[in-house]
Amino acid sequence: MGSVNEQLAIDYQTLLTENESLATLERAAKLVWGAVGGRIVLTESAFSFQPSTSNAAALAKRIRSSFRLEDVFDVERWRKIVAAHPARSREHRRLRALVVDVSAALTAAPAIGSLADFTLRRYSLLIDSCLLLAHNAYFALLPKLDDPRYAEERVFLLLTFRRFAESLSGPADRFALLALYFDAVGKPRQASESRRASLAATPADAHDFVTVLQSAWTDLVERGLISEALDLLLENYPRVSRRDLDEVGELIRQTFRRAAAANGHSEARHKTARH
Repeated sequence: MGSVNEQLAIDYQTLLTENESLATLERAAKLVWGAVGGRIVLTESAFSFQPSTSNAAALAKRIRSSFRLEDVFDVERWRKIVAAHPARSREHRRLRALVVDVSAALTAAPAIGSLADFTLRRYSLLIDSCLLLAHNAYFALLPKLDDPRYAEERVFLLLTFRRFAESLSGPADRFALLALYFDAVGKPRQASESRRASLAATPADAHDFVTVLQSAWTDLVERGLISEALDLLLENYPRVSRRDLDEVGELIRQTFRRAAAANGHSEARHKTARH
């Protein structure tokens, strides 16, 4: 089992360095199921758990006796989608298969992991793998569904995404994923609030603190909220580690330049209007 965990950890680290793509998404889903020790196979009428190792046989028995996929995965909604909107092309079939595999993994895998006698390290790897899968699903699969032909699959994937986000115990990850969800459904204010909440929950010495801060800053700047972006940086500047001071200082300088440019344009328009 130790060698299995080590290989899973290596695969996880490798996937972290790869760009988002459908191929990476498929490998991330395989990683999640590998961390579980088997996979959920869903058909229109039933589901089954297929163990991938002999060690997962006991888990398969436990799943059959105490796990209901309907408690975590919206099976009825999925069946209605399939019945009302059959896939009509090879691409549609591939995207639909990815939607159901990703959705099953994000909802069922953490629940199954809670049933299993996993070590803390194994369970942490499972959740980290699910986070990686969610990230790739959002940036690689979701854009492919931005077509009226795939509207139902898009809605289903986003509902799964939100359900997975809300199931996370860590607030930093939970709010970061919810920010992406609100972006996707056209709710920028809720997305901004979620980014601020994620930033507040991220320790200042975390390796991704500046990344989370920059994400919240970029969101405000792109929405033209320069004053709020500056306030965000100044509020969090006392939390910044010494190693990150230069990088955050540059963000502050950029914000001042943007504010000055915006004021310059405003004054120019005002003078033109007066003349």
